[in-house]
Amino acid sequence: MTSLPEGIEDGEVIKKITGKITKLYDAEEQNGQFGTYMRQKGEIEIGGKTLHLYITSNEQPKSARGRTVTLESIKDDKTKAFKGVQYVIEKFTPKKGVNAGKEVTQEVIKVNGSAVVTYEGATPAGDAPAAKTNSAPNRQATGVAQSTSVVYPEPQSLQDLLNQIAYQHALTDATVRNAYKDDKYDEETLRAYVASVWIEVNRQGANRFYIFEKEVEKAKTQEPAKEEQEQAAEEDIPWTDGKEEATPEPESNPFGDWASVEVPDGKNKGTMLAKVGKVWIQKAFDAYKGSPKGFDTDFKKFVRQAAIDLGIAKDEEEDDSIPM
Repeated sequence: MTSLPEGIEDGEVIKKITGKITKLYDAEEQNGQFGTYMRQKGEIEIGGKTLHLYITSNEQPKSARGRTVTLESIKDDKTKAFKGVQYVIEKFTPKKGVNAGKEVTQEVIKVNGSAVVTYEGATPAGDAPAAKTNSAPNRQATGVAQSTSVVYPEPQSLQDLLNQIAYQHALTDATVRNAYKDDKYDEETLRAYVASVWIEVNRQGANRFYIFEKEVEKAKTQEPAKEEQEQAAEEDIPWTDGKEEATPEPESNPFGDWASVEVPDGKNKGTMLAKVGKVWIQKAFDAYKGSPKGFDTDFKKFVRQAAIDLGIAKDEEEDDSIPM
């Protein structure tokens, strides 16, 4: 469990902090400059210190009480500033109670709709009331955390990415069903609507392609530009895999797993065939096929198999030594 940053000042944004929610009350409707919104109060213990917790348009289920939670701000693409979690010092004079007429100072952690809320362990079961705002419909009925805007940190592993995609799909499903809950559509129609929205969500860039260095060694994050591929000179195409003679081929095809094979030399040395691009594979295939020795080494045979699998070698005749 983390502590508050040393020397933190009133109004300062907190990028990331972990604490334990000790109290959490029902969300209440508030009136603001831009209409109504939901505000939820509670308390959170951070580094042995108890602070007030104000959650705006990001309601959490009351079952989150007693749970360890990480609150994380996100970086605004336009302003380049972080937002979502803020440390605030409030001073006021209550009119009633034991402190009536006395100035009271309290420390508050404010969490708004753009914050990423992550619990240690399973997500708490949803039981928060539906928000009466123009923001995204409440998703608590499915156990998915509520947020008016969902921003994900870049995943660090394939499992992180799969978790995000599954969360996005559950969020889409719950949102669509909530939007059409009063229209009495049958299950088949609702599923069609969910699929349509999910496709549009992805078209808008909700899911991106990631390569994880820890899981795919030496993988490049971007494929070479098409212009660069087309300009690749023939000398960049390796003509040997470092062996004098080709290894005898067994009855089964040993060259089917070509994607992770690395180019032995040339401009793309060390790059996997899966990343060099179809243009390069096409050039290499044509060069090897037109040479007197043909596909006489293991690497050349991997290139041939890649060309076949990618549809580049459509006119390639089947060879009994490499069963299709």
